[in-house]
Amino acid sequence: MNLKSDQIRKVVGMSASQRIIDGMKSNMCEYAAEFELDRPERAVHFLAQIAHESAHFRTTVEYASGLAYEGRKDLGNIFHGDGQKFRGRGLIQLTGRSNAKDFTRWMRRRDSGCPDFESNPEIIADFPWAFLASIYYWSSRDLNKFADTNNIERITRTINGGLNGYADRLRYYDGFALAYLGYEIGPSGIRQFQFDRGLQTDGISGPQTRDSFHSALKALTIPSLTMAENPVVPPPKLPSNAPPGAHYSFWIRLAALFGRFFYRR
Repeated sequence: MNLKSDQIRKVVGMSASQRIIDGMKSNMCEYAAEFELDRPERAVHFLAQIAHESAHFRTTVEYASGLAYEGRKDLGNIFHGDGQKFRGRGLIQLTGRSNAKDFTRWMRRRDSGCPDFESNPEIIADFPWAFLASIYYWSSRDLNKFADTNNIERITRTINGGLNGYADRLRYYDGFALAYLGYEIGPSGIRQFQFDRGLQTDGISGPQTRDSFHSALKALTIPSLTMAENPVVPPPKLPSNAPPGAHYSFWIRLAALFGRFFYRR
């Protein structure tokens, strides 16, 4: 399946930068398989986190000045001015001299001719480095293992150090999961997914619905995220009083009906 710009904006908001959307999509095509982020159940977690960290795909440079990081030895900021020099950059907002140094080492194992990000941290804001810095952070913390168990809280705490923006991250997870699975993004899509999976159709995503998202994503074939913006063919219109799932075949609706009796609520 192809994620398109309008789908991404439906998830994160209309103010998302087209430059960042295009850079993210292009780099996902190029690097996702190498770092095993082409598996849908992992990709959705990764996208949800980088969307929040980049202020909803609006920036690759932290809005704050970085003064709060001055003298932070835990970040490797040991020289005067390091706080501002090494403020967050990239889609996961790589912060501090130590991270810039480690990112350089990590990249040079892949490409000996890559830049020195400790000497030139400002270029981390540019693609492909903005994306690869996020891949470095994700893979060096082995966040795929938490994505495999659908542990959004653990991923968030590892990236953020707490649960700042947790509600946004959950909402983005839901939105990208719906997009990958071919549903409308929003409460109506959640209701339809819940109906099809035999869950309570309240249009509210909670732990049970997210567990079901995870199972459905694992069952998908590996998607492709291409740059092509092919027009979406709308489904046939139904009467306004048509029940949920009316566009599905008789057998799918029958299976969903039986599922209501066997799925735990």
